[in-house]
Amino acid sequence: RPARPARPATAPLAAPVAAAPSSSLSSLLSSLLSSLLSSLLLPLPGIGAGVAANTAVYILGNRVLLKGLAWDGYASSYVLGCLSYAAFGLYGYLIVCIYFLIGSSVTKLKMDVKVREGTAEARGGRRG
Repeated sequence: RPARPARPATAPLAAPVAAAPSSSLSSLLSSLLSSLLSSLLLPLPGIGAGVAANTAVYILGNRVLLKGLAWDGYASSYVLGCLSYAAFGLYGYLIVCIYFLIGSSVTKLKMDVKVREGTAEARGGRRG
């Protein structure tokens, strides 16, 4: 039988040093953020990207959205926005957003005339 090679001398094992929770949390958040940002531009980004993008739009555009939507419309459009982004990506989502902005503007166009004629939508044109 051949002789075994000698083991190299090793230093005694030191107790493992636990990573600081903040560094592991920050690296986890960093990897999640980079993963999310890379998925935002995919043709089918998925529900995580849809929720993230739509939540950002709702936080930044809250005033505009509430001018054009009643509370029930606001809630249902949030769900539809998340699903639209997840299913159709950025460009499909932008089409939905532009459609909402144009539709809301046209609804409020000449509102005084529509009120006199009795053809104005209820709630001042807010949808929901």
